[in-house]
Amino acid sequence: MKNFKKIITMGFVLLIVTLSKPVMALELGSFTDVPNFSVVIGDSMYTLEYANDLNNASLISEAVVKNKGNIFIKTDDNGWIKNSDGTQVSKDSVDISTIKYNNGQEVVGSVPVTSKVTQIQVNKALTKNGTNAATFTYKILDQTGLDITKTIPASQINAIASVSATVVLDPLTATGTITYNSIADIGTSINVTLTDKINGATINVVMLPPVVETYAPKVNKIIVTSTELRTSGDIGYALYSIYDQYGNDVTNTSLGTNVTFSSNIGVVKSINGSLAITANAGIKYSMLNSVVITGSDSITGVSTTATLSVTIAGSTQIGTLSNILLTTLTNVDGKILTAGDTSDVFYAGYVAIDVNGKLTTNYDLMAQGLILTGDHMLTTSTPNVIAQLVRDPSDGAKGLIKVTATSDKIAVDMPIVIMAITASKTSQLSTTLKKQPTVVSFILAYPSESISSGESVLIPFTALDQNGKIITKFSELNGMVTLTGATLEENLDGTASVKNNKMYSNGTDSIHIDITAITQTGKYSSITIVIK
Repeated sequence: MKNFKKIITMGFVLLIVTLSKPVMALELGSFTDVPNFSVVIGDSMYTLEYANDLNNASLISEAVVKNKGNIFIKTDDNGWIKNSDGTQVSKDSVDISTIKYNNGQEVVGSVPVTSKVTQIQVNKALTKNGTNAATFTYKILDQTGLDITKTIPASQINAIASVSATVVLDPLTATGTITYNSIADIGTSINVTLTDKINGATINVVMLPPVVETYAPKVNKIIVTSTELRTSGDIGYALYSIYDQYGNDVTNTSLGTNVTFSSNIGVVKSINGSLAITANAGIKYSMLNSVVITGSDSITGVSTTATLSVTIAGSTQIGTLSNILLTTLTNVDGKILTAGDTSDVFYAGYVAIDVNGKLTTNYDLMAQGLILTGDHMLTTSTPNVIAQLVRDPSDGAKGLIKVTATSDKIAVDMPIVIMAITASKTSQLSTTLKKQPTVVSFILAYPSESISSGESVLIPFTALDQNGKIITKFSELNGMVTLTGATLEENLDGTASVKNNKMYSNGTDSIHIDITAITQTGKYSSITIVIK
């Protein structure tokens, strides 16, 4: 019984890895024919779920007593774990040819005649394999947990989709093919119901993440982000952004070079998100209230038109600066400018020269010499970032250019431009606004403790953002992952935890509950827990 207890304990440890690994066909010609996570006791083999079922305790105990060698548990396709001390051994450590029984049934070259469809499992990730078709994988298990997919004809399984489509199963490859009647449905989520016509085993309401079409990027949107044209002499300045069909900012890419701009009052030059309009001869900005700018892509034909009000140099400043050069963006803690993070403060370095040719950091000279709007705001290429002239907290006479992100979120990393404009000069600082932390991976693990009827325990998980960093905050995980069979909860310290939803057994039979997690990026993780 000592060894039997060790099997049970080891079972729970291995369950942390997963019980949903593929189970191979029961034809024991090689190591790979042994189902992963099987327990081998002498000439008998048991699935881990079967070995850990207390209803089979007497059978397992009898096998342990009769066994004169060690007990092994197959982990994956790399080898075995020795039950006595938990060490990893090579796959050649167990003689496969000596295995005669599986879960109490004699091993034969085909599935036992007593096998019947008991459980159907579906991989919820879709793979596009045609203009209007996508595939998924599935697995059919019998009452012993044996994979019998190849032995169940497609005609025995009724397959229904929630959209107008046909579902065809191929038992030999364990794949299902969905052929959509409308291409428009390919980009939407779909529910699939698979039912065994003989024994009634069913899996339904299976949420399959949408298939994402992959097309080469192209210009989809052109935006003049400035609301006013800020002028210096006969040149007016404004900012713009260009986006592809996926929402990516392509302003500073080769796609952006295909976009040209024009105006009714002069010649427009565009580069890296900045527009410079040189007024035609005889046109004075001082006589204009507004200017019309048009931008168009020569390949896609996408275009935009914007009407900007005119801001004349001298109306907001008196020419106390002859030049200014923006240098670098810094943060005292070395942080990166990130969307949605309003707490981190950055400063744009600068070199300013007054009208006498001397370097200056004087706040008043800068306030009078820069073309500013509102609360001493500089021009930025996106409303997601604010650049503001402020007084140095340690020296009120000194001016600083404070840069912060707004609370708005973005879809992808966004190139941004900060502009400092004097009566005669314009300087740009280009940087990148990083996308706010996004959950790209949410991996569930098995709990280290058994679960009783009506009990809710912690389900271990690992969440990673797009930069590979671990996410633990509830505020950053909430709404970013969809859980089934479990709930995301906030701890007192602001971190997140996952607990299974309480389920109640009938007091005699254990019940199996699937817990799944799907991120907004379509990443899928699943475990199956046992409620005693």
